[in-house]
Amino acid sequence: SGTTGGTPTSGSGTRMMWIPSKGAFRAGVVQGTQWDNGSVGNYSAAFGFNTSASGGCSYAADLGSTASGLGSWAHGITGANGANTQATNCAAMAFGAGACASGTHSISIGSSVSGSGTSPIASSGGSIIIGSADNSGNNTQAGFCSSGSGSVLVGRLDVGGIFITGTMKSTGTGSVGIGYTNSLSGGTTFLSSGEGSVVLGLAKSGTHQATGEASVAIGENVQSTADNAISLGRSVTNSTADSFAVGF
Repeated sequence: SGTTGGTPTSGSGTRMMWIPSKGAFRAGVVQGTQWDNGSVGNYSAAFGFNTSASGGCSYAADLGSTASGLGSWAHGITGANGANTQATNCAAMAFGAGACASGTHSISIGSSVSGSGTSPIASSGGSIIIGSADNSGNNTQAGFCSSGSGSVLVGRLDVGGIFITGTMKSTGTGSVGIGYTNSLSGGTTFLSSGEGSVVLGLAKSGTHQATGEASVAIGENVQSTADNAISLGRSVTNSTADSFAVGF
């Protein structure tokens, strides 16, 4: 019938195996229990080195990637910060080096170049993150994530030097952040936290953010902190609702 037969072996080793009872397939090398029967999802597939596909209908490939959510997909390698590429929720997708998609239907594409807090993380339902982060000073305050429901974050985070902080985040529901965060000194923040807010441009050793509902910040180190506020230019702060500010 083609459906009879359990997982033929367990533990570490090099092997290729078809598991009829689960409709699952494995090929490559493991050094632990990743391909033991209890870690094999129904109708899943895993290829490469130390990969794990424990979610039903999941897929994992390359080096150390993990697909544990139903219908999840993880394809990548371990990031420079030691984190594996992982898709841990229903229909989540992660690609790259240390990318993490933990929200339902979330997508994470990118890489951790160096240091802690640099994994691109999509942690909320329908959230998307694309880009890379480099924390050469290994500061624990670095962060690169899209955590608002349906939020989008695209860009690059660079944090250089010890005791320097830098974060790049889209935390508001339906918020969008696209740009570059370059933290050379002190603390740098790139943030779209207002519901439906949009941030475009550069945060350079300062703050570039839209925290009000439906607020917009475009330029360099621009802040829109009130609802429906729009700021355009360089080092401009607009804290008045339903207003437009331009400055250079």
